[in-house]
Amino acid sequence: MLMAFVALAVACVEFFIFVNLEHDCIGEHCSICLQIDVVQRLLECLAGVCVIAALAFYMHSFFKLTAWRPAPRTPVALKVRCNV
Repeated sequence: MLMAFVALAVACVEFFIFVNLEHDCIGEHCSICLQIDVVQRLLECLAGVCVIAALAFYMHSFFKLTAWRPAPRTPVALKVRCNV
């Protein structure tokens, strides 16, 4: 669900930048240039969130797969020698 939200946010931000890329800039205090700067910073933050979420998912999967399991109780596992 989080990844779907991030993908939607990235798509909306990229669409906004694409639509307003060649606007009539009024100069230093252009509100559209300010909004483009803000959404570019949002993209940078979302990239960091994606990296953190991917690492958390990887660590969760890694520790879930390598969780401690009791050893099987076989003669080989118990190192029992059967001399007959």
